[in-house]
Amino acid sequence: MEFVSPEGLRLDGRRPMEMRQIRAEIGAVSRAEGSAVFEMRNTKVIAAVYGPREVQNRGQQLNDQALVRCEYSMANFSAGDRARRPKGDRRSIEISLVIRQTMEA
Repeated sequence: MEFVSPEGLRLDGRRPMEMRQIRAEIGAVSRAEGSAVFEMRNTKVIAAVYGPREVQNRGQQLNDQALVRCEYSMANFSAGDRARRPKGDRRSIEISLVIRQTMEA
């Protein structure tokens, strides 16, 4: 498969040194303390932060660091197979864990 046409354009019509268009917006989720939307072609990412909040269970309270709760999810229609995945599928849990560990550090 050729990635550059005889005219010197990529498959999506860009020149070899031309970047993809990116759109970013902050404050996209009104009920969140902080949020952002990033779009690149057909991909859209929405991130929202809620908190800080007091812990509900005193056993979880830490004096020298924050407790981060993270939930990653992907829209069902965004995957090629369109299979309805359960909320706690293995891939989503793994990605949530990696994000949480990154934010706690």
